[in-house]
Amino acid sequence: MPNPVASRRTVACTARGALSALALLVVLTGPAWGAERVEEARALHCSSECERILELIDSRRLWEHPGWQRLMHVRARRIGAPVSEAIGRGFFVHPSGRRDLRAELRATVIAFFSPEDISVPESAPTGRRDRHIEGALAPPEVDHPGCRFPARQGWLLDVLGEDTPPWPERECPSYEAFREQLQPRGVALVFSSYYLNNPASAFGHTFLRIVRTDEDMAEDRRALLDYAIDYAANVDTPNAILYAFRGLTGLFPGTFSIYPYYYKVRQYNDLEFRDLFEYELALTEAQRERLVEHLWELGHTYFRYFYTSRNCSHRILAALEVAVPDAELLAHVRSPVIPGETIKALYRNEGLVRQVVWRPSLRAQFEARTQDFDRSERRLARRLSRDAAAEFPADLAPDRQAMVLDAAIDLVDMAHLEELVLGTDAEAAERKQQLMVRRARTRQPPSVLALREPLEERPERSHHGGRLSAGVAMDVDARQPSVVLEHRTVLHDLADPPMGYPDVLSMELIRTRLRYTPEVDRLRVDHFRFADIRSITPVDAFNAHLAWQLGAGMHRPVDRGCADCAVLDLSLAGGFALGALDRRLLFWAMSRTVVEASAALDGPWGGPVRLGVGPWGGVRLRLGPRAAFYAEGGGLWFPGDAAELTPRAQSALRVGLLRNLAIGVEGRLDQRLVEGAGLLYVYY
Repeated sequence: MPNPVASRRTVACTARGALSALALLVVLTGPAWGAERVEEARALHCSSECERILELIDSRRLWEHPGWQRLMHVRARRIGAPVSEAIGRGFFVHPSGRRDLRAELRATVIAFFSPEDISVPESAPTGRRDRHIEGALAPPEVDHPGCRFPARQGWLLDVLGEDTPPWPERECPSYEAFREQLQPRGVALVFSSYYLNNPASAFGHTFLRIVRTDEDMAEDRRALLDYAIDYAANVDTPNAILYAFRGLTGLFPGTFSIYPYYYKVRQYNDLEFRDLFEYELALTEAQRERLVEHLWELGHTYFRYFYTSRNCSHRILAALEVAVPDAELLAHVRSPVIPGETIKALYRNEGLVRQVVWRPSLRAQFEARTQDFDRSERRLARRLSRDAAAEFPADLAPDRQAMVLDAAIDLVDMAHLEELVLGTDAEAAERKQQLMVRRARTRQPPSVLALREPLEERPERSHHGGRLSAGVAMDVDARQPSVVLEHRTVLHDLADPPMGYPDVLSMELIRTRLRYTPEVDRLRVDHFRFADIRSITPVDAFNAHLAWQLGAGMHRPVDRGCADCAVLDLSLAGGFALGALDRRLLFWAMSRTVVEASAALDGPWGGPVRLGVGPWGGVRLRLGPRAAFYAEGGGLWFPGDAAELTPRAQSALRVGLLRNLAIGVEGRLDQRLVEGAGLLYVYY
């Protein structure tokens, strides 16, 4: 079985998983039949019923039917015929089936009516050799198309209706075992919250939960019996540059895999401290069966994995569209495909979401457990997490002893869970065991946690990730107005309407601002930001979280070394943050380093590059679900420049009028510039 900790180290919109004997099969062997072989099979085995279906296919042009296009995962193109996005040969019967949907449909029907003992001659054309995917299983029983493509067969029977002739029956033990394994009584689309420590999961992640159990069963028991279906990139390089390049250009293969659901709970909830939001889908029994059939088919192929478009969320929605023919999901998702936006696509289909269940992370449970601890109890929990034999104060009641021990066990888990699962830290395992024994001796019932679901962080309530803004900026000293127009590709900054996003997160990619100054009739790029990312997690009594910022792009400083020139920059800052009012108010203080480069730059000794270091800090206040204010600034000392710091600061106040419409004001301070602006923001 796959290891939940080892899978954490690889990418899916998060992790790659090795497949187990009970896994969703990824069959990359079994070449498509040669065209001659298809015609030979038709001549030998295509009965009158088979020929009748071929006539109906042509007369009704069924290869153009939306259901067939979805089954084939067709990508429409501006020029040329549509083509399937599946790559693995096991997904196709006809050698040209990926690009010729008519030929693939006809070959599929012929194959359904052919006997089981037909084999592919080794001399048959096989095309490009499929790459090997670690953990792939290829039982020979699934080689026959009648067993490989149950969803195609079901769709044909549905679309032909009363015109369906007698259909060949076939035993498919591998598929029946897979179907029996899942036994879907329900399906949920699961959103795993944002995780900046893994670039592939920075925007969140989505996967499917196949519910096999009754609702009246305890949830921890259900999690042991249910399954998770994940789509992942199979990463085969530790090189960060290749990782980014190949992920952005689709050079990683992406495959579907299956895990016990509790593995995903352990990975996301416990190892990565991420909340899970489960969106239970209102699927009929027939739709659930069709989904399982198609997931089996998808196990025979792979796709090109693109981090920003054809990623986990895109493939999961595409699979759901096969199961629910009336649903329009991908039509409501634009590129780049953000997992949170795919949740909104569910709600664009009325009645598709039955209910939402929140599964709190280990950290959320720990914070709820310790929220009413006094200072002495916090100190005691920390001490016990390091020394399981530490004595209790004589006046500490048994129920409080139990709560402190529970908190100490959580602290050990949060600090050493990966090692505990892998069995690589015997000392931590022994310490946890001692704490659990002491907890049992208190004879106190399990603690009841007062958990409050973070409704304001559910992704369907957020503004869209793209943003277009326009307004007027004024140089306070020069009294010179300018018109500014800005576009941001994704996702959210600290002043954007807070609903749907964590308070501590700011992540913007590809942000460009144009400025037109009428008095001098000048249009120019004011700044271009490739990335600006902030993680402002406050420290608390138990954890000294690192707050950090990362930025890269181009801007126009106005200081002694650069009189409004275009400068390429890379900046990094690290420090600590404090939170108050349930994190509605955040303060942070950091040390910042900046590298700037420009041919026009007057750097040290006249060079084109300068390095700046100095203090940096800020404040952010959430004023409500649709309004926020933040300000940050500091000083930079550039070696070779004058002794004093170069001041820089920026601020913004933004109020959401609607979920995707806001107004706001912004301010900017540079050494020789003070500027204010008023803008209208449209999120799309």
